[in-house]
Amino acid sequence: MDRRIYIGLFCSLVATVAILATAIPVSTQTTGSFQYVIPHFNSNSGSELILSNLSSVLASAKVTFRNSEQAQVADAGINIPAGAQLRLTAGSLALSSFDGTVIVVSSNRLSVIATLSTGSGFESAVPATSGTDLIIPFSQGTTGRMKVTIYNPDDRSTSVVILPIAPDGTVLGNAAPTVAALGTLKLDIATLFPQPSTGPLRDISHLLIRVPKSVLGPDHRVLVQAEMINFSDAAEGIVVPHSDFSAVTAVPVSTAVLSGTIPFFVHGSDYLTELQFVNTSSDAGTVTLTARDIDGNLVPGTPVATVALPANGAARRSVQRVFNLGVGTTLGSIVFQSTTPVIAAEAIASANQSGFVVIPAGPQPDTNFVFSVRDFNPQV
Repeated sequence: MDRRIYIGLFCSLVATVAILATAIPVSTQTTGSFQYVIPHFNSNSGSELILSNLSSVLASAKVTFRNSEQAQVADAGINIPAGAQLRLTAGSLALSSFDGTVIVVSSNRLSVIATLSTGSGFESAVPATSGTDLIIPFSQGTTGRMKVTIYNPDDRSTSVVILPIAPDGTVLGNAAPTVAALGTLKLDIATLFPQPSTGPLRDISHLLIRVPKSVLGPDHRVLVQAEMINFSDAAEGIVVPHSDFSAVTAVPVSTAVLSGTIPFFVHGSDYLTELQFVNTSSDAGTVTLTARDIDGNLVPGTPVATVALPANGAARRSVQRVFNLGVGTTLGSIVFQSTTPVIAAEAIASANQSGFVVIPAGPQPDTNFVFSVRDFNPQV
């Protein structure tokens, strides 16, 4: 996330965006040992793995850095005292160069967050959720360039099917690469599904990633993380491609919901918010949206709005277009109800600079969260 996304906005917005970009529930798993996977991590300056133990007992964990392309594996056992936080880099495991997957297995619940640096910017990544049918929201549209990292946690290789989906639900192509056992596969979606040399550009709304069913053993599951640059959507106010990169983990189709809350949006002061609802059903649907201010009241002058969802498709809409917001800065949350199961996400962008971040709507409400704070000067 480019630091410039924070410039010129007051402190409450800075804090809110920072929390939304990095906060995850402390209780991410419930039984046995606890495993967390960051599919893509690197050794660039500024990249950190942040482990927080908010319990009242010592947590013992094993951290493994794995790069199958370089046959590179390094691991270490660590202890995290009760209430303490530990920050690791690739150098912590004596790796001078690394670009691969990190796996953390702990005796206790942890909060795990990765800060991923590209040299010119950084983004926070949370652990991915494994699945056999996954959706990456906010894919590259018409101008973006998305790179996808797939990690196979099994000791058997597996094939995956990657389907780019248009907003109207049309499948724009397919690819079926193989991911090696305990392997990490990196793919450039713009290269895998290039734009046509003539005619209108194709709009890739989202990616569907499927693991074929196995007849010889248990089903394979994979974990997926995506990063994107140069996204634009002129019809919704993101007029020029944004050079800032965003990171998002794939969401299991099984987590689609009929209702939920997008906890934060902002419009004005050079910022805009674009919503996306991915319809996981083969039936067309409708999503109903209500905007509330930071006190929980209806935003004045904003009627309840509805957005049509094509079967197997998606809708991207700016909050300005949905609610016809007036001048000035509007902050708040959005409550939605849908007639079909949806995956919800939002992008917050700077209208005139390069800042851009994608934020999935997230899990159900929780009570305990942890987030990292990166010290920086918002005026720089």
